[in-house]
Amino acid sequence: PATTVRPQFISKYAYLLAYASSVRETWEEGERVNFDCDDVKATLAAIEKAQSLCQQSSHSPSDLLSELAEFYELLTYPSVSMGVVRWVKGIVSNPNCFNLTTETTPVQLAVLDEICTLHPLQCNRVLALLISLFETNYPDLEVLLQLQLKRVVMDRFVHVFCCGFVRPVLCFIQQCLTSKSTDLSLIRHFVVEVLQILKEPYSDELKQLFLPIVLDENVTEPLKKTPEIAHLLAEFIGKCR
Repeated sequence: PATTVRPQFISKYAYLLAYASSVRETWEEGERVNFDCDDVKATLAAIEKAQSLCQQSSHSPSDLLSELAEFYELLTYPSVSMGVVRWVKGIVSNPNCFNLTTETTPVQLAVLDEICTLHPLQCNRVLALLISLFETNYPDLEVLLQLQLKRVVMDRFVHVFCCGFVRPVLCFIQQCLTSKSTDLSLIRHFVVEVLQILKEPYSDELKQLFLPIVLDENVTEPLKKTPEIAHLLAEFIGKCR
């Protein structure tokens, strides 16, 4: 959004991206024996449509809601989803981007869930963006609204975790806990959400990374006042020891 591209070049860039991301070649003994470009046309159409929707919604991402079903279909193309991650990054880099947001989960963040679900290999890009967003302060937002926004981002961390990007997410949560720079209510929210979705068997790596967070009394002691959560905590700890 911060970069202006001359209109006469947009179609050329879109074609190059479509071609590079959809053409498949087969080589044997240094010679190309197969060249498949059947998907170029469909990929190009998806890129152009997504670019148009993003451009129309750059100043007000909520405008995308009416086109969300079609937009999600476009995200099935990896080249489109990678571009949308860059688009979201540009949107949230504006310190005023959340000032007028009325949705519980801003649409520009909701689409990141869909990208991780469709393309697990893009979780690293999404997680880097979420960490940057989580660590950004929005001085024009009231304190409670800032906390609410970080809670929404924490929900996105949970989703990335569910998409199999377990270690990087837990390492970041541990970092937040160790640095004491994060409101503990946010870490408690993460712990509860993860406990509710975890299923056995637990990997050794999960135990190694998540158990210290669960055992931290500053995090989990207040959670034990809720019987259901206390049961989940006791069950997880018991099966990890």
